[in-house]
Amino acid sequence: MKPDFLIVGAARSGTTSLFQYMEHHPDIRMSRVKELNFFSNEKYWRKGLKWYQKRFQVPSHVPHSVVTGEASTSYTCSPIIPGVPRRIFEHYPDMKLIYVVRSPVERFISQYMQRTRAGMETRELQALLDNLENEMSAWQGRYFHQIQEYRKFFPSRQLLVVSFDDIKADTNATLRRIAEFLGVRHVELEQAESSKVHNAADTVVRKNRFGLAVLWFYHAQIEQRDLPFPLKRLFTRLANLGGTTVQKPHLTDHQRRQLESFYWDDAGRLEEEYTIATKHWFQCPQPEK
Repeated sequence: MKPDFLIVGAARSGTTSLFQYMEHHPDIRMSRVKELNFFSNEKYWRKGLKWYQKRFQVPSHVPHSVVTGEASTSYTCSPIIPGVPRRIFEHYPDMKLIYVVRSPVERFISQYMQRTRAGMETRELQALLDNLENEMSAWQGRYFHQIQEYRKFFPSRQLLVVSFDDIKADTNATLRRIAEFLGVRHVELEQAESSKVHNAADTVVRKNRFGLAVLWFYHAQIEQRDLPFPLKRLFTRLANLGGTTVQKPHLTDHQRRQLESFYWDDAGRLEEEYTIATKHWFQCPQPEK
């Protein structure tokens, strides 16, 4: 069964929360594994479309009116991972796309922490800040650039840009917009569920060699399997043994200027073209170039 929509990003912008919210909708079926990464990872791309479409099988008793989708934030990593929008369009030209945006500075720090926790980043923060033009995690915060890569192939009616600020301020109102976009009825979330924060982390553990080996095994053999979440969580907890606690960085004025300068123009174009409020993302009226 082919998917009807993709949550294509941005990483650390609330996509996990959105995925969890949409799982509660009776007319939406999300893939059992959140990050399929099919169009961006050659390992999974080589498995072919039949493998991918099996991730969206719907039980026979479920009404055919349901829509199916997945969420892979690696689908918006241009120019480090090029060609993803073209791949999607060539096979699914009618695909609907949802893109969540957040303060790019906050998102960058959050992803730095997440990648450190996952054993994918071992450098100090300043090393990334001095190399922003070559960092995939930095480019993921240039939202207008990422959207325009999709607009080369997909019409605007198939793209919905959602602000993380709006999700936090009024979750149900944002979900109503998404339901309308996907052509399904709106279902209100209970207050307790809509107030949950998923996948947040201010403190992480930088892994030692043992932890990195555990994570390597997890990513290679476990991550894409349809296994209970508590079982998967055991691997991340095991990988923390003997590691070093890393606190969320507090940016110096110089570091903030580095990041805000990198994102300023892109955010301005996002606000102009997609009416997403962005000025409050920045502390300076206009960062120095």
